[in-house]
Amino acid sequence: MKSIFYFLLFLICVYSDRLEDLKKLKSSDRYEFFLIESFEDGHVWEVLKKHTYLSSLSLTKKIPFGNLFEIEKSLFESVETEFPKSLQVHGHIEIPGRDKIIFANTEKKFFPHGRPVMLSIWVHSSNYPIHLKATLGQKNSKDLNIDFGELNFQGWKRLEAKVNFVREPNRLNYSKREEFNLKNLFLESLPNMPKNDFVVHLDNISVIIEKYKEYPGSEIPDGWYLE
Repeated sequence: MKSIFYFLLFLICVYSDRLEDLKKLKSSDRYEFFLIESFEDGHVWEVLKKHTYLSSLSLTKKIPFGNLFEIEKSLFESVETEFPKSLQVHGHIEIPGRDKIIFANTEKKFFPHGRPVMLSIWVHSSNYPIHLKATLGQKNSKDLNIDFGELNFQGWKRLEAKVNFVREPNRLNYSKREEFNLKNLFLESLPNMPKNDFVVHLDNISVIIEKYKEYPGSEIPDGWYLE
């Protein structure tokens, strides 16, 4: 019984910390909290590549709820609609560990200038052994792969994933002059997933941007930087 109590106390503390962190972002001079996609502005999402049968995307009225979601929404100037929506992703796993679905917005949405630090997304799952991943792109740069982890939970959950810039010897990786964008999302089945259908809902994809520091001469683009 004690272990359950301490676990619940831990969850409450983490939840409270997240609320405070989101509130602080609104007034931060160093970071910017940017909404990539709310699925309310009419953008069309399509399947780019699929290794699953009957893959499909559609908008539904199933959306997250609770204080954390409401506070997050208040930080964005999102489009207000009478019937808020989320993106429903449906697929069928025939060969676990191989089958996956890759999908993207048909209209690129570029981030503000700066370095992406963390991505977040709201996901509704039903304990699926599936990994959710994302790809960030930048013109003339190497793609960045982001892993949100396994969707082994029930109901809505806000997932976060750090953006790791890997240093490569003697290579200039990313430009300060070019904005990043979300190239795609993909769901990748794990070997222990049963052969079956799955339905996942996604909402409010956002990113924390670290603004570039200003210094004398910084108004002149100085090209590339090493990370």
